[in-house]
Parts: sequence; C-alpha cells; structure tokens
Amino acid sequence: MWQEYVRQKVQAQMSDRERAVLNGIMRGDRDREIAAHLGVSHSVVRESGVALRRKLKAKSRTDLAMRALELGFAVEVS
Repeated sequence: MWQEYVRQKVQAQMSDRERAVLNGIMRGDRDREIAAHLGVSHSVVRESGVALRRKLKAKSRTDLAMRALELGFAVEVS
C-alpha cells in the first residue's frame, strides 16, 4: 500500500523526459544509447538520472532500477 503511494508521489514529480530516461535505465541501456533514442544530449540524460536518483533516494544507477521495480514501474520495450 505504501509502495503505491510512493510510486504515485514520485510519478507526479517526474517529467516526461525523466520517465523516458528511467525506462531506458530499467532496460539496461547506457546513457549514450538513451540519449540517441530520445534525440537529446548525453549530459541531459545524465542530469535526468541524477534527478531520478534524488527523487527515488537511490545511491546508484542499479539501485535506481531496483527501487523503480520495487515501486511497480514497468519497463516499456520499444
């Protein structure tokens, strides 16, 4: 129950770009691959990753993906 609350709270704070970056991270893509897919610079993806780690209180990229999965974020395959 608390996971749903936290997921909704985090989703409300996320931009569309952050959602797309999180999806790429959860798929296991590298920053440059995510950047190419989204048509943005590598630094934009890196900054989005930092913001996501802060919002999900994750210590690393792997921790970010694990926390997102625990909260019920789904991986979209494209």
